[in-house]
Amino acid sequence: MGAHLVEMTSGFKYRAFISYSHRDTAWARWLHNALERYRIDRDLIGRQSSAGPVPKTLRPIFRDRDEFSAGHSLTEQSLSALNASQFLVVLCSPDAARSKYVNEEVRYFKAKGGSSRVIPIIVGGEPGGSDCFPPALRFKLGPDGLLTDEPDEPLAADARPQGDGKEMAKHKVIAGLLGLGLDEIMRRAERARKRQLQYVAALAGVFLVLAVTAAGSAVYAYQKLTESNERLDEAIEIAYGIVTKADTVADRYGVPQDLTLDLLGQAENALKGLIARGADTAMLRHRQALMLMSFSDSFRLLGQYDEAIRRAADARDLFLALAARDPRNMKWQNQLAISEYKIGDVNMYWGHFPEAFEHFSASAELFKRYPQQTQSRILSFVGEDSALYYQFWANTWLGYTQLLIGDNGAALAYVELGRDLAQRVVSENPKDAIGRRNLGLSDLVRCMVRRARGVYVEAIEHCRAAVAAMKALVAEYPTNSRWQRDLAWTEMHLAWALGKVGSVNEAIDALHSAIAIDESLVASDVKNILWAWHLWTGYFQLAQAELKMGRIDEAQAKCRASFALVEPQALRDVRNFQVRRQLAWSHLCLGDVEKARSNADGALDAYQRGTDILEDIAKSDSRSALRKSDLAWGYLKTGDALVALGRRDEAIAGFRKATALAQQIVGVDPDNADWETVLLWSEWRRVEEGDEAAACLRDIVQRLQNLTRENRLSADLAWLMPRAVTRLGKQNGE
Repeated sequence: MGAHLVEMTSGFKYRAFISYSHRDTAWARWLHNALERYRIDRDLIGRQSSAGPVPKTLRPIFRDRDEFSAGHSLTEQSLSALNASQFLVVLCSPDAARSKYVNEEVRYFKAKGGSSRVIPIIVGGEPGGSDCFPPALRFKLGPDGLLTDEPDEPLAADARPQGDGKEMAKHKVIAGLLGLGLDEIMRRAERARKRQLQYVAALAGVFLVLAVTAAGSAVYAYQKLTESNERLDEAIEIAYGIVTKADTVADRYGVPQDLTLDLLGQAENALKGLIARGADTAMLRHRQALMLMSFSDSFRLLGQYDEAIRRAADARDLFLALAARDPRNMKWQNQLAISEYKIGDVNMYWGHFPEAFEHFSASAELFKRYPQQTQSRILSFVGEDSALYYQFWANTWLGYTQLLIGDNGAALAYVELGRDLAQRVVSENPKDAIGRRNLGLSDLVRCMVRRARGVYVEAIEHCRAAVAAMKALVAEYPTNSRWQRDLAWTEMHLAWALGKVGSVNEAIDALHSAIAIDESLVASDVKNILWAWHLWTGYFQLAQAELKMGRIDEAQAKCRASFALVEPQALRDVRNFQVRRQLAWSHLCLGDVEKARSNADGALDAYQRGTDILEDIAKSDSRSALRKSDLAWGYLKTGDALVALGRRDEAIAGFRKATALAQQIVGVDPDNADWETVLLWSEWRRVEEGDEAAACLRDIVQRLQNLTRENRLSADLAWLMPRAVTRLGKQNGE
């Protein structure tokens, strides 16, 4: 028996072949990574099981549609890989059930004698019928290898939240691939989890030692203070370096944010104690300013924006005094520019866009006043020329914030300035990974600006360039979580642009890919606010795309997932613009689902909840075009639900509010296609309810014709165009 198993397993190139529908790519990518990264305990290796000797690793796993080389047909490589695979893992979903490709892979594998080695895993739909399993799983094969009418009953792992969940389903698949019992796999997984917790606890202890070391340095420095201020500065530098390194390690290894915040507080107090004991020298002020900027960065990453801004502003004041004392000191001038940038950066994340623009402008102006002089022949975004990095981002974020404030033309000019700098760096040093990242992300911001202007074809080109750049970096540096996040972010914006031209299926594929990355990141640190925000964006966009495809249940699941991500944080931090805005749009998303179900009461309740939040947000900054645009959509959606309930007068009042807000923001930036869209819809809804005259309808048609002529008509407005033209013709008696 043992010899037979060795012979059976040794003939296979792949441990498993993953078969799936193209629409389930994100699930396939998740499972592929999970299986190939699974660590098999040493004491298991070589043990005889029903699947043969337990291997050292499950690698390689063949993921169809991903490992084909140029010059070979899909069919040839599929058959070759199926023949070379010991197991067939089938991702089961409504899309897989309809896929002829998946069905044929299952049929072929079973016909080759692999019926007992097929492992189904449910990722969508309902088991027990044609809604989940392809026919080749639901029915047995005859001697001729063709399907019969005799039912088969596949035993499947269920990765859905209401089933086994992803972790349990993964371990069921692993148990099948290794030929071991699920209980043993789960016991070993639990032991591994406890080891990880012990590791994190040990790491936390290291942080505590570091913080105490910083405090201990204060005692040493105090004792030596009478001897030399230089020794005090040396002690501060050592303690500051320890804390900076500790913060970096915390981010890399996922130390819980509560613990990181506590340790940051301890370390900051220790460093303050050191500084308070010293003489008021330029050297000491410089060290204090650097410390404040480092803590500002840490608090921003942890979502503590008020704390981050306060420390960045204190650092800026110190650098301002230092720069005034010695205008020829380029290091201090550069760090003053960087401190202005960091204040702008925190304001941008907090949603204070005019303030962000003000500080980014100050930073960019300082960089222009004191141009960077590099000692080396090659420009770089790291090392001695790190100020170039901030110069690039100051211009890039100037473009982004200008876009949100309401000037597309100026936004694009700023973005191009930043991109030119990134291109120079990459041209002189093609191996500069940070330069390549910045170049890719500048293409992303170009995409965002072009999409807002309605130049959708160019926007898609820029986003594709950004995705390609980030995919290349992630392939080279697969453990860099920040670049994985960047890849997800670029794919989400690509999906957004694709949706504008009606390429919904391709947009959904991009969103699935992005969500798979962000779900993995969030799972590794559930308290990382930035990662949660990115995942929210993916869920929300996917819900809207699913609604366009008529898949209401799927859309509802994603709306609820987006809501669950942000509600706890919104309750904890009522001043956080970003998370409250996301919560509002999650309510609107749930309203869209109820509207699709023809539940006007449920839609109205959800719409009003979201609009109430958007009204409160808008009051906090009456200048923000983004806030006005959001609120206009809230009024529009609420009005639609009121119309469905027969409350026409209330609906018209809401449509009028939406029109007034839309007219304000279009007046600020007539080229913004997004704001033009909300104005057109608000005017159209008033026309439909008899609240606007023929002149308004003529204006709507004229605007739509202008967008069509300029090739800036989105797929959403393309739906409106024939209706508006037909209605105007009837009014004119044509």
